Amino acid sequence: MVPIKDIWLQLGVRSEWDAANQKFIAVKGGSVYDITVGSATAHKDDLSIALEHAPVKLANGTVLAPLSYLKQAFGATVKWDAAAQKIQIYPSGVVWDFEFGDGWTANGRIAGGQALGGRFGGTSLGVSGGVEPSVESPDQLGLDASAIKRVRVQLGNQTTGTQAKLYYTTDADPVWNAAKSFSTYILPSDSTLREYVFDTSSAAAWTGTIKQIRVVPTLAAGSFSIDAVQLDTATSLPMLGANLVADPGMEGSTIQARVQNGALGLDVTQYHSGHQSLKVVKDSRYGSASFPIAVTQGQEYHYSVWAKLAKAPSLTEPLRLCLQYTVDGNVKQMIIYTSAGLSADQWTQLQGNYTIAETSPISNVLLYFYTEIDGTNHDYYLDDVEARLVTYSSSPAWTYATGLSINPTTTMNLGETKTLVPTFQPSSSVNNQALIWNSDNPDVAVVDIGGTVFAKKTGIANITAKAIDGGFTATTAVTVALGSGQPAGATLGSNLILNPDMEGAAIPSSYYGSSASVALTTSEHRLGAQSLQVTKLNDNKYASFFMPTSIEQGKTYYYSAWAKLAAAPAQPALFRICLQYKLDGVVKQRYIFTSAPLLRAGWTQAAGFWKIDEPGTVSDVRVYLYTEQSGPVQTFYVDDIEVRPVVADNTPPVTTAALNPTVPDGPGGAYNGPVTLTLAASDSESSVAQTVYSVDNGTTWTPYTAPVAFGKQGSYTILYKSTDLAGNAETQQSVSFSLAATATTVFLQDSAGQPLAGGTVKYYDGSWKDMGTTDASGQATKPLPERSYIFSVTYLGTTKQLTQNTSTGPASVVFQTVKAKVQLKDSQGNPLNGAVAKVYAGGNWQTIGTTAGGESTKELLPGSYTFGITYDGVYKEKSQNVGDDPAVVYQTASVLIQLKDASGNPVDGGTARVYAGGSWRTIGITAGGEIRTELLPGMYTFGMTSGSALPNISKDIGADPTVVFQLS
Repeated sequence: MVPIKDIWLQLGVRSEWDAANQKFIAVKGGSVYDITVGSATAHKDDLSIALEHAPVKLANGTVLAPLSYLKQAFGATVKWDAAAQKIQIYPSGVVWDFEFGDGWTANGRIAGGQALGGRFGGTSLGVSGGVEPSVESPDQLGLDASAIKRVRVQLGNQTTGTQAKLYYTTDADPVWNAAKSFSTYILPSDSTLREYVFDTSSAAAWTGTIKQIRVVPTLAAGSFSIDAVQLDTATSLPMLGANLVADPGMEGSTIQARVQNGALGLDVTQYHSGHQSLKVVKDSRYGSASFPIAVTQGQEYHYSVWAKLAKAPSLTEPLRLCLQYTVDGNVKQMIIYTSAGLSADQWTQLQGNYTIAETSPISNVLLYFYTEIDGTNHDYYLDDVEARLVTYSSSPAWTYATGLSINPTTTMNLGETKTLVPTFQPSSSVNNQALIWNSDNPDVAVVDIGGTVFAKKTGIANITAKAIDGGFTATTAVTVALGSGQPAGATLGSNLILNPDMEGAAIPSSYYGSSASVALTTSEHRLGAQSLQVTKLNDNKYASFFMPTSIEQGKTYYYSAWAKLAAAPAQPALFRICLQYKLDGVVKQRYIFTSAPLLRAGWTQAAGFWKIDEPGTVSDVRVYLYTEQSGPVQTFYVDDIEVRPVVADNTPPVTTAALNPTVPDGPGGAYNGPVTLTLAASDSESSVAQTVYSVDNGTTWTPYTAPVAFGKQGSYTILYKSTDLAGNAETQQSVSFSLAATATTVFLQDSAGQPLAGGTVKYYDGSWKDMGTTDASGQATKPLPERSYIFSVTYLGTTKQLTQNTSTGPASVVFQTVKAKVQLKDSQGNPLNGAVAKVYAGGNWQTIGTTAGGESTKELLPGSYTFGITYDGVYKEKSQNVGDDPAVVYQTASVLIQLKDASGNPVDGGTARVYAGGSWRTIGITAGGEIRTELLPGMYTFGMTSGSALPNISKDIGADPTVVFQLS
């Protein structure tokens, strides 16, 4: 029996005591639980749970319930550790978080495998001889297979591998084999920790008692990190609903949040994803941003936010994730999660699940955030805020993705945001719907973590979603148009404003302030390092900043400018973009665009399209900017001003292709290879937006970013075309060529997969022929007709050979060294430093180094070598095949030197010596009639002085490590 309230608290279960009915009522995960003193029946929602024993209440009020109830109600794994006399409770199955080693070990295909800082990491050496790199759990787990529904692995994979595996043994079948294994796709070259799930519910061999598990983090060479392994016992799976936060990625132009004790602004200089974040300027300790959300009491929600400080903290500054709501007429506020100290250098995520356990209806719910620090000047940023309803599946089976799709084309207008929603196959029931979003042209359109696209510039950008589950991708071609009634195919020309971003050393001489002083300042800036400060003089409401501009009558222009106030607004301040010009010699002024009210925490834009279409003669056109306030006027800042003509472009770009070599250098008009294709596109009007090419006759198109090399023997026809910023597409063109040989590359890598230079490479084609020497990238490449060859690499005097048929296998041959470790240990197995190690390779001795931490290492091709080690002046050799075992171990013997009198009694105070390395070395003075020293096995001469020198003794300590001196 266990104290149920205390354990519920550790499991995150919120409970209340019903004294009248002697009952605990609890809420977790959207379910309601009850357990009653004296009743052998408990409940989970409408389901009855038959208890092993009825709960009892102690005199001090503690209620005890049977331990087995935790498994029945919550799926917890409970075990009695008889040796330690303690109960082990795993709330959702056994979890190894690697705060310590936890008994996990790495096999020989992983270098440096160890638990450090809460993660088990190392360097995979890849698969060799059928042996996969793996880490194994402790043996004799003794876990009920039927209770474990899935295995969750938190993995960061920095290798090029795309597959991870999980093996297991049972008490009934303790042999590792493929029949008892699972496999999953993993993201390659991805250091971010991702969760990968192995579903055990449908595995026929997952039965009985699980004895041990083995995780293969990757099959490729390189670094990896495992953050946690969980044997999950939950009988239902959480599913996240739609995000309840409006504009969670802060991609729109309107702030959706509310502020208290501070100010808010949108900031394009900082963002976790997308193109901007929400800046919170604090006026007090509790300066906060809040988001209205429609949540319901008694239901579970997942909350998440990313945060970052504006400047490095002087004290630890955590972020609070809080809820505020009204219930029974009262406003309640609660902190539900607190982050670790925030940083100004990187974004930190704060997340978790929470249920509001109120019996009365709630209203006016706000999700709000603040940083826990006193005073002002502790501004911070928020981005990618989430509040999602959590529901649970009726089945424990994990549904994997089998595909991903999205509308292949999307059209947006400049400055618009749109959220893309891909469709998973087989259905929306896929459990892991996490996606990684990417834009191949972020200057045109950028995408945030939630799939919201912001259109920055006219042109085309391919937005790709990649599923973490399965690695499936879906791409939509986003065409950004001017919109706002502008002609199809129109784009923006060059900016007519001089020094538009205020980054110059001085304000252009043609610019001036009217009833205002203007100056460049570094104290505020939107992008870059400066902005323009406009200080109104004489309390003039219309004080402004003028810029003469070459604007033509009858033509449409795009106008944009950004502004912010220098201090909190005394009255709402509107920012105006205006035009002044002479019409038939008469000065006219008009404001053409007005912003939303200005803020002090962020920059606000006024923008739009305008055409001077009045009849008459227009001259002396000037753009001017000012703020309009009904109360006291205020200083403001201006930055990033644009006046761009709308350019009508109906002519597609022209793309030319060039091959290198320029003419065929092989037989029959073919190239020996490799051949490099370079594409160059030009557009005289709106400029080129994108060039693409296809190697499969137009089935798929790839954005061209750099010259493309072709190295495999065969015939090629490459299609290519370009699109300009106005959306005009060129008719596809083609270039054709043939390769008479395949570019064959020999790689020489060390044990960690890093390149090794200096390997001499040859291939056998009727006779041995030179292929070159591996360069800094570890490669030597030569075009060869496709057939079978023997390749050889000579490195540090040792040669290895591999046979490869380049017509049926890859045109690459990989030679890999092993890290030979010369180790020196004492008689107890402890490492010894200071020994000098060398190896005989290539006809001469080569120094390996001096042992540190008991070993010295060198990368060598697999094979037999003679190693030498010198310690305390004594030299030993050993021959070993490092391909079979890379650890060359030398061990010293513990030599016991004794001094006895004529009767055999021990004598203290004798000075023992040994002759080694060409000189005598003092060992020490006998105590209790003896002294010990560590020496490499071999023949030594020992000396002893006790009052006078005793006769020397020569002895092979490898045969007998005891040396006895006796007084006569």
